[in-house]
Amino acid sequence: MFEIITHKKEIQNIKILLPYNIENKTYFDIFVKDRDPFLIQTPFCIIPYKYSLYDDKYFSIELLTDSKDFKEMIHFIVDTMIKKISYKFKDLLLNKTINYGIFSKESEYKFRLRNPNIDSIFVFDDQHNTIDIRNIEKNDRIQTIFQIEKLLIDNTSISLVSRLLQIQKKCSRLDPYNNTIPLFVSES
Repeated sequence: MFEIITHKKEIQNIKILLPYNIENKTYFDIFVKDRDPFLIQTPFCIIPYKYSLYDDKYFSIELLTDSKDFKEMIHFIVDTMIKKISYKFKDLLLNKTINYGIFSKESEYKFRLRNPNIDSIFVFDDQHNTIDIRNIEKNDRIQTIFQIEKLLIDNTSISLVSRLLQIQKKCSRLDPYNNTIPLFVSES
């Protein structure tokens, strides 16, 4: 059974393999423990826009959360990987901008998850029944599991490469203008 990380205190033993290059970009594959996939569960999120689907295969979704803990966890993961890499490959990191993949606006944090194969994303409703991914809509409240696969270093930046694996639709069509329904449930 794979460990799914929800808080930075659960992150132990990040494993980074030796780098390899593809098209002038350097990649470090990332695992935990004994080459287990590095799986992250998001907090409750809102989909501020409809998902994007390209060629009926490539799926992309933006998520919005108010969980500062989640933002800090992603920063902690990237910073930990950079520290591990800097021991042997410090020159690769020089003069690079770090892209954490989370964009802040006041107390909300937006990030994007993707998967190039829509058929490899498992989608469930709040009763754990399998549903079609096309049932995910703007303003839905969801939780996801995604895999951090690699750290990518190009000529100007350092960023994570991740893959969306699972979506659980918690409830449908929240109205962002209705103050009686909380968009987020803050985590303690």
